[in-house]
Amino acid sequence: MARRLRSDGPADDEHRRRHGQAEIETTSTDLDALTEPTAQACAAVFASSADLAQAPANRDVLADIGADYGRLAHLLDAVDDRLADDAVGAFNPLTATGTSDELALAGSTMLAARVAHRYRDLALHDDRLLRALLVDGVAQAVRRRRRAGERARIEAIGSGLQTWPPQQPLDWPEGWPYPPPFPPNRSWYQRILPFSGVTFCGPALCTTHWNHCTDKYRSPLCDGSDCCDCCDCCDC
Repeated sequence: MARRLRSDGPADDEHRRRHGQAEIETTSTDLDALTEPTAQACAAVFASSADLAQAPANRDVLADIGADYGRLAHLLDAVDDRLADDAVGAFNPLTATGTSDELALAGSTMLAARVAHRYRDLALHDDRLLRALLVDGVAQAVRRRRRAGERARIEAIGSGLQTWPPQQPLDWPEGWPYPPPFPPNRSWYQRILPFSGVTFCGPALCTTHWNHCTDKYRSPLCDGSDCCDCCDCCDC
């Protein structure tokens, strides 16, 4: 495949364009511009896969999916690397553009939804593996980072403590009860048992509740909360 892509040209073109990333990073403060080379590179590779499969009807759709996938991957990578980049003064597109992790993850959620929507337009003989990787896997990657960020926020407040401070911290999320009904820095089994009891025994459906997987205070699921965000115990 690599030989075919090199001989056909698009991969070489996108490889050269990718080398312009350093210049963009020194001249642009626009997040879309910073992620554009990754989007275009992935669009070319995804579209070339249609050529290799001799499925020209899929080419344009795969190019669009590739562009969304590339932009999403760039955003998730920036979220993952932000703390390490900031600690050593390395470039990070989110820091450079003043974009919060929450906003980047909201954009990633939208891109994952677009990938799933466009995926339905592909003509595929057997899509079981591709769906698991491109639709389910991408959505799962975004959800994991959302939950990690929510948990890290509470863990940062209780860092190094065995009990919660008597006074509510200034950066405690607005509207969340204090102190929470669990100690800081608790172990995995202290998370999973309350999570299972609240989620699978029914209280989460009808009342506001703590998601002990993510440490997020949530509305009742029957009020339209994201059920997958609360009940996907594999991520816990």
